[in-house]
Amino acid sequence: MTDNTVDDRVTSLQENLSALLDGRATRQQVDAVIAVCHALALTHVRSKRSAWRMMEFHGVSHADLAYDCIAELFRRDDAGVFTDLQAFFKDLSPGTADSAEILVHLRRLVFAKTNRTLSRLIADTDSLFFRITRNVRLAASMSGLFEETERFGETLLVPAGIDPQYHLPYLADARLAQVVWNAYSLSALIPVFMSRLHEALAGVHDACRVIPLMPVVLLIKEVHEGHYAHRESAVRPDALAEDAALEIVAVARRETGERFQREYVGKGKVTLEEFTAYLNAIQSILVTRIAEDAGNELSLFSALKGELGDVAEECYKRMHRSRIEYMARYMHQRVAEHLK
Repeated sequence: MTDNTVDDRVTSLQENLSALLDGRATRQQVDAVIAVCHALALTHVRSKRSAWRMMEFHGVSHADLAYDCIAELFRRDDAGVFTDLQAFFKDLSPGTADSAEILVHLRRLVFAKTNRTLSRLIADTDSLFFRITRNVRLAASMSGLFEETERFGETLLVPAGIDPQYHLPYLADARLAQVVWNAYSLSALIPVFMSRLHEALAGVHDACRVIPLMPVVLLIKEVHEGHYAHRESAVRPDALAEDAALEIVAVARRETGERFQREYVGKGKVTLEEFTAYLNAIQSILVTRIAEDAGNELSLFSALKGELGDVAEECYKRMHRSRIEYMARYMHQRVAEHLK
């Protein structure tokens, strides 16, 4: 999309959004509003550390993730009404506001949806992230050291009892990481960490002391992942009996099938034969790696070829890779959970 096209759609936003909310928009007008929302979401997604994790996990592009984030905005009820947009613009009539004012209002909505969608996607696919988030929020509330607030759908932690210094810029990513990692320890409980974090923020005089919750949780999670990786590398995989490994992988396979069959087979994205081949390919690699201490050279592409026959690499990349990699990550995660 060219800059001129974007400018044209922003300029005509007042007309297009008014028509959409009144139920008289053409397909072209709806597409134009979607394009503006997507551009806003894409800008926000590219600035988010958590978005990179989602892209890696789900195998999607920035653009696809941005579409996922705004999808709910364009759901209609039985009467064809865009309910989310209607509710958000009830206090600001697009018919009387100019396009610049509408754009600012729409930006607030899109950023909020983007933040909430990223949080939900991470929580849905990452049990460790969910547990850490729950514990941090609970400790913040019970200790009274932090208050939760929300800005554009992003949860922020405001240290209590000290000046939040809103007039100063937020902590840069690298500095926030240093503050969190200095305060966090695997041997300390979350309430102790929150006390240390509050003390560290009180010592910050050249930046805003308000910090976003999601990056803090992700930084804590990195500490745990590094610990698990070190611990797993110190224990030989063949310490597991082969029959135990087979049982664990079988359970993870069943859970993966239950998690994805309706989404992939039920919605016609893949055939049942292809879906079963995905599960077989992933399972075969996991069994080899866990029970036989081998299989590191195996690829999902090679394993899937063994299930489906002669699959061209281009066909694999275009039709299968993102889905089978997504399922493989989930199944591997389930195995890791059962091994704890």
